[in-house]
Amino acid sequence: MVMPDCLGFTLAEARELLAASGWCLSDYYFTGDCHLATGQEDEARVVRLRLVEANKVQLVLADVDNTIPPAKGGVRTDAP
Repeated sequence: MVMPDCLGFTLAEARELLAASGWCLSDYYFTGDCHLATGQEDEARVVRLRLVEANKVQLVLADVDNTIPPAKGGVRTDAP
């Protein structure tokens, strides 16, 4: 059985995909500090999958903050 690729998915999406493919979620961990409120873990993104046992995976999640606007960029205007 091939493990489904759910990198970048939210925890909720990864759970659905794993269950539909016949895989069980063993547990999950967060990278660094988690700034999510209790009950909002489903919004974290999957950054790593680890095979624990046959048909059991462990997920590593990251708290992705989408409220910070992207940095400005563009062509320099003061170039010679």
